[in-house]
This record gives sequence, structure tokens and C-alpha cells, in this order.
Amino acid sequence: MKLRIGHIPRKAGVYQCTTPSGSYYIGRAADLKERVYQHHAKLKRGKHDNQRLQRSYDKYGGRMKWSVLFIADTVQTAIQWEDNYLQMFWGDYKLMNMRTGDGFTAEENERNKRKPVYAMNRDTGQYVKLNYVSEFGAMISQHRNKRIPNAIYAETLEHCKQQRLEYIREQLQREYLLAIEADCNEWDNTRKTMQRKRKYGYICRHVITGEHQYVERVDKPDCSDHWQARRTHAQWSKMKTQPKQVHGVHPIYGRRVWPSIAKCAKDLQRTTTPVYKVLKGTQLTCNGWYLTGSI
Repeated sequence: MKLRIGHIPRKAGVYQCTTPSGSYYIGRAADLKERVYQHHAKLKRGKHDNQRLQRSYDKYGGRMKWSVLFIADTVQTAIQWEDNYLQMFWGDYKLMNMRTGDGFTAEENERNKRKPVYAMNRDTGQYVKLNYVSEFGAMISQHRNKRIPNAIYAETLEHCKQQRLEYIREQLQREYLLAIEADCNEWDNTRKTMQRKRKYGYICRHVITGEHQYVERVDKPDCSDHWQARRTHAQWSKMKTQPKQVHGVHPIYGRRVWPSIAKCAKDLQRTTTPVYKVLKGTQLTCNGWYLTGSI
């Protein structure tokens, strides 16, 4: 439900919050409107210190009426009038206040309000010392109590340094996790690429020169001219031995070259044994042919 407090001024005084059942809460503040904003924020989050007021807010869905009982010229006067109102209505069962006051005198309240506060840049570590009422209050009053971005606030400088150290540790932890995530993604992409290469890739090599090439294709590439090809996950197969040529000289028929020993023996109508004998030198001719070649 929308908060309607346009009639409440930004002055010191005593205020009252009334529920639809007639129960009410009385308080005082140096800035009435700001105090109502603070009450509403805590009630909306469900973290108000007054449990009776929190239960009433949850029950009626925020349908509460905020009003001004007394406008004071000083904070001390507001404290006195709050005490008077609480003493007057303390016996009423509809009063939701849990205690009769905060027990502070006007002097103590003003002294607490004058406590200095340190504002530190959590990136650079530079800090300034501010007066809570004048400097710090004026700095954040325009943003309805929103803190200055990228700043740390504390009553002591040591507390500021401790908070900054915790912030730096959180940032380092976050960067570390992001770096690990990036490494995992890179490794996953590399693994997928290798799987794709293992499935669709061929590695080709030249038997004589030893040159290697990677070819990504589905069918097997051309393996002519002393080239071999295998899948990336397979082993190299043994090259088939090339047949040995046989050179022959005949006194009548002249010179002739056979592509293999078997064809030479078939052409000469002899078995391969006489051909081997001629090539090894144990026999001079085979059917009139002088044969030469390596075996």
C-alpha cells in the first residue's frame, strides 16, 4: 500500500501511528517525515524492533495512519513531550510501545548525534572524517538515507579498514571463481573441438619426406604418391611394399623391364626360382635372358 505522509513536516516533534483496530504507537524524532520513512522501510522488510507494530502491519497490509501529535522547536522539547504522552497512555492496552522511552536525556541524545563518522573509498582507501549531523546528514539527506556509492561508513577508522579488507577479499574470491569458470569453459570448448576432429578429421603423412597434414573431412582423402591417411584416433597402417623391377637383356630381343619378379617369371614361362637364382648370381641366364635387379 502506498505511504501517504504528505501532511507530516520535516521538523522535530511527536508522532503517532494508528492501526484500523484502534491500536497506536507513539514516538518522537528530530525529523518526523524521515522517521516515518525509516519505520515504513523496516516494517516492509519485516525487521521492525517492535513486534506488536510489525504484526499489525502484516495483518492489515500496511493500512496504517500516521499523524503528528506535537511540533517542537528543539529535540529536547520533543523528548519531554514524548515522555508526557507515554506516561499519560501507558495503562492503555491499545498502546503498542514496548517501553516508556529510550532513557536518553536531551544532552545525551545531542552528544550521540554529534558522533563523528568516517567515510572511506573501498577501492583507493582514502577517507574523510564527517560530522554526523551536519556534513554526513546533509550529504545523504537528498537521497533519503541512501549511502554514497563505493563508500564504507564506520565510527572508527579501524572498522573502516576492516570492512575494506573484507570487501577486497570478496572481490578476489569473485575474480578467482570467474577465472576458474573461464578456464573450464575454454577446456570444454577445446575438448569439443578435439572430439570433432577425432570424428571427422584425418592426419596425412608423406612416407618419404615425413610431412604431416591435417584434413577435416568425412570421406578418406586421396593417398596416392606415397601419402598415408588415418583417423586422428587410429594408428598408422603399414605401407605396402612396392614390387621390385627386373631388368633383362637378350642377345636377340634386346632390353626389357618387368614391373615385378612374378611377371618376369610368367612372361619367360618359368617359375620364380630360376629368376631368383639369376638375380642372386648363382645362375647366368633364364631362358636366354640376363636379368638384373634388387631383391
